Amino acid sequence: EYSGVLEIPFGQNPYSVISLNVPEVMRDLPDLYEFMMDSVNEMVAYNKYQHPDIFMSQIWTNIEKTPGQQHTRHVHPNAVFSSVFNIHATEPNCVTVFHGGTPSGDEDTVMGQHCYTNKKFDAMLARMPAPDTEGPTDGVQFEVIEHMPGDFILFRSHIAHSVPPFIPQSIDDIRSTLSANFWFHQMG
Repeated sequence: EYSGVLEIPFGQNPYSVISLNVPEVMRDLPDLYEFMMDSVNEMVAYNKYQHPDIFMSQIWTNIEKTPGQQHTRHVHPNAVFSSVFNIHATEPNCVTVFHGGTPSGDEDTVMGQHCYTNKKFDAMLARMPAPDTEGPTDGVQFEVIEHMPGDFILFRSHIAHSVPPFIPQSIDDIRSTLSANFWFHQMG
């Protein structure tokens, strides 16, 4: 439904991160904007924050078509919440990996996130997740979230996350997501 986000003029770099203007998204894609804001406001209300008034501070697209394109482990220090909306990313390219520790990878010294999972990285599959034949593993420092077109993921911005290398399934395959950051009008 929101494939129109892909129709922006790409200029010289057709496959990359493209920043959008929040007021223009509000005007041109009001249903999408309201859906994203309603979702973050629902989460804020559930957590009973002292000052629940929140706004979208940034929004951008991630468009990948070249094999191997990826987003390495990172955080968003300029936001409180971040999100990923899957516009068009299908298997095996429809995953976001959430990491424990810090963006530099010191999981053993900083237990920022402790996950229990039955998946592990398989080096032979370009670091794509593969089920562990031994079952759930205690203390794994990442969680792989699979999402299909139309899915919306909302998370705390300080959680390190990455996107594995793009593996096209056909010559026309593309991985396209819409991401946004959110901030409180008043902290406290």
